[in-house]
Amino acid sequence: MRLAAINWQKARVRLSLTRERGRVHSKARLNVVPRTLVLSPSWKGKAKQGASNAARTSSVTTVHGDQFRSACSRLLLAALLPALAGCGSAADRTLEETFEQIYTIEPIANVTVINGDGAVFVYGSNTNEMRVQAIKRAYTRERLKEIAVDVSTQPGSVSINTKFPPKPKWTLFDRSGTVDYTIVVPATVNLARVELGAGEVFVDGMRSQRMHARLGSGRMFAHNCIGNIALTLDRGTLGLAYDWWESGKFSIQANIAQGTAWAFFPTDIVCHLVAETGHGKIGNDFEEPAQRGTKEITKTDMLIQGGGDAAITMRAKEGDIKIVKASP
Repeated sequence: MRLAAINWQKARVRLSLTRERGRVHSKARLNVVPRTLVLSPSWKGKAKQGASNAARTSSVTTVHGDQFRSACSRLLLAALLPALAGCGSAADRTLEETFEQIYTIEPIANVTVINGDGAVFVYGSNTNEMRVQAIKRAYTRERLKEIAVDVSTQPGSVSINTKFPPKPKWTLFDRSGTVDYTIVVPATVNLARVELGAGEVFVDGMRSQRMHARLGSGRMFAHNCIGNIALTLDRGTLGLAYDWWESGKFSIQANIAQGTAWAFFPTDIVCHLVAETGHGKIGNDFEEPAQRGTKEITKTDMLIQGGGDAAITMRAKEGDIKIVKASP
């Protein structure tokens, strides 16, 4: 239980950082209006000798009138800009509502999480319960109420589903709202389906027999996850990272259609590694030093320290793949 509390605290800290990154800041940057306005011109030289006083007076009056109208326009603009900026700030202010609940689940239950826009953070822990925190955000109270978080528990399975209101058709911006999930589960549960349309997916410390996660666009990151894992990203950045390695028979597949894929593996990793990109290049720290940088590599198929029973496959249709040997 102490480990579960620590992981829940880590999850809260990470979520608070993400909330700060995700807040809407739409304040207009205004041009600085000079505090001192020169209303009369600075004359250099004398008027042409022989010019009448009436002509000089007419010339000066005309210049003063232009400067005066310009000054008035600038003063009016300076008065209106703060008011215009204030009009937009209320419309861009986000509203939040937090949902928190604890459920008792089996250690090998099948868990499904479906979200449209926002974030899904899943943490594996030494516990027999599931903690769910969902933070809903929207620009209006009506839309905030229309966003629904539906948690359904049955023997052997848990489903977390998010329902959003229809997106406005006639608008320049999508103001349907977002939901950020932080979920702490037993590390051995099966993440049967984690699906997010746009945003960030982060999974940490899972020991699942089966784990499937899919993201439309954004960032996807798996940290210290062991098991049969399939990660799919349409567009964005995909990352795998391991602080240590555990031997076993399992398969990890990371597929990205467009973007960059990273992998950070410890020096003592034992696996069969396959990496391939259709349009891009591969950087691999586990290649022999003589082979690095000699030519552009688009496919790698190698046994690291004999290969063992673990298999890791990384594929990108468009984009680079970087495999880093991380020092302990």
